[in-house]
Amino acid sequence: MGRTGQWGLIDQALIWLEHAGVIEPTSIQGRFRLVEPLRDDQIDAMQIQAKRQRDLERLLDVVNLAGCPDIHAFVRAYFRLDAED
Repeated sequence: MGRTGQWGLIDQALIWLEHAGVIEPTSIQGRFRLVEPLRDDQIDAMQIQAKRQRDLERLLDVVNLAGCPDIHAFVRAYFRLDAED
C-alpha cells in the first residue's frame, strides 16, 4: 500500500525530480543525490501560484471552521454531505 499524506507528497516530489533528471537514487535505499540543479524552464510559475492559492483557500476554510458556532453544520456544508441525503 502506498503512503499517504505528507509522505505521499514527498514520494511524488522525489519521483518527479528523478524523472526530470535532477536527482538519482544512491546505493542506500531511500537516499538520493543531486545530479543537476532544477532549471528555470522546469518550474511552472503559474502552477505554483495556483497551488498557493488553493492552499490559502484551504487555510481560510480552517480559520472559518474554527470560528463557526455550528461545526457540524459547517463540515456537512463543506463536504456537501446534505446533497447525498
